[in-house]
This record gives sequence, structure tokens and C-alpha cells, in this order.
Amino acid sequence: MLFYYQDFWPWIKLTTPWLLVIGGWYVIHRTTLIRERRKEKREEIDRVLEEIRAIESIAIDFHNSEVFDKKANSNITLRIDRLSRKLQAPPTFNELKITTQLMIEFRKTITLEHFDKSNFPSIVQRIMKGNPYPATSIEILIRDINSATDDLVDCIEAEKNNKFP
Repeated sequence: MLFYYQDFWPWIKLTTPWLLVIGGWYVIHRTTLIRERRKEKREEIDRVLEEIRAIESIAIDFHNSEVFDKKANSNITLRIDRLSRKLQAPPTFNELKITTQLMIEFRKTITLEHFDKSNFPSIVQRIMKGNPYPATSIEILIRDINSATDDLVDCIEAEKNNKFP
């Protein structure tokens, strides 16, 4: 029996529209899922950027305070630890390829200077001896915190825009 195209024509006319509909639905569905995943990753990155800015604000308030605040100290340390784990967590942040050096620099600028109670100037020291940390020292520390924060945020945003346009 020979293959006759005319014998299959009714079948081809019947199945072609259905195959096109199913294929079109599949393509639309896949692109929608990809867009939604990208949107979720961008939102997650935006939440991390907000957290970085919040840590910066709390750290500046802590270093400007006149009394050592153990709760703020613990809060900053805890938030930085959580942020470090988040920036190393798959899948979103593995794709960003953020260098650990930026995170280390961010942590060091916040926790290196008078972050320990023994190094924090007390009220008595401020009154009796004058401030052992003059305003310029605090201003330099705050500038360093702002700079490290901006470097980390800029790196994350640049990677976000490259990986998840």
C-alpha cells in the first residue's frame, strides 16, 4: 500500500490547529514562569538591599550613641550574620557572585571600632577626659560605614541588573 497524502489530509487539518494551540500555550506558560521567577529573585534581592541599609542606619546610631547599648550591639551582630548567610545562600545569591571581601569589609567597618564594651567610651570618660573618640574619628568611621555599604549595595545592584534584567 502506497502512502497517499490525500488520505491523511483530513487528519492533518484536524490536528494542526490543536498542536499549534498546545505548543503556543506551552511557550507562553514557560515564559511566564521564567518572568515570575526573575521577579521573585529581584524582590528577594531588594529585601536584602533594604536590610543592608537598615544595618547601616542601626550601626551609625550605635556608634553615635553616648552609652554602650548591648541590645543594639547584639542586634547588629545578629543581622550581619544573617545577611552573610543570606548572601551565600542558593539559588538567588549564588548567581550574583558577590565577593566575600565586600561582605568582610562591610562587617569590619561596622564592628571594628569601639564595638566592644571595653573600647566604647563611657559617659564618665566623655565628661572627665573629653571624648576619647573625637568627632572627626566618629565622622571618619561613619564615612567608612557608608562607603562599605555603598560598595556592597552597588555590587549587588550591578549583578542584579546583569543577571535579572
